[in-house]
Amino acid sequence: MKHLPLIVIFWIILGHATALAQSGRRSTKPAPAPTPSPVEEVKEKPAKPSRPEIAAVPNEEYKCVDDGSLAVVVSSTDAEKVFAPNEVTVKAKLLSRPKPEYTAEARRRAVEGGVTVRVVVLKSGKVSTVKITGRGGPFGLNESAIHAACKMEFAPASKDGERVSQWFKTEIVFRLGSSIGR
Repeated sequence: MKHLPLIVIFWIILGHATALAQSGRRSTKPAPAPTPSPVEEVKEKPAKPSRPEIAAVPNEEYKCVDDGSLAVVVSSTDAEKVFAPNEVTVKAKLLSRPKPEYTAEARRRAVEGGVTVRVVVLKSGKVSTVKITGRGGPFGLNESAIHAACKMEFAPASKDGERVSQWFKTEIVFRLGSSIGR
């Protein structure tokens, strides 16, 4: 009994501390529903028309097509004669060389180098077919080299005063600092 007043005081203090600790924590009102924040519509950029994916391989001949796709050339016996540079009187002369496009993968991996191609320059000065000679390049650089070669323009070759088609060998160089991305 001697400790009874201490026990009573302890219970009173404990009861007040518990009541004070819970005050304001519980509410009978439901919490307001969160208001959705305004979402901006993200307009997607129209995708570039994609080219059909063909893996260009060395020593295969590809036809230049207006839509930018690659088409494998099937050899034909009735094809027009294409002269070697040493068989013509005036050799074809390169007038314009567009920069090749880097593929995203080649750019990401920082691939640089050259792809050697052999093109057929028509009597009109346009390129009709492209053939990769040597090893070629990885990560889509072969295809980019073919597309760049198809856009080249030439002064045509001539033999005995007549315009003729001629093979022309050149290198498509890929340098990160001076390239355009695809």
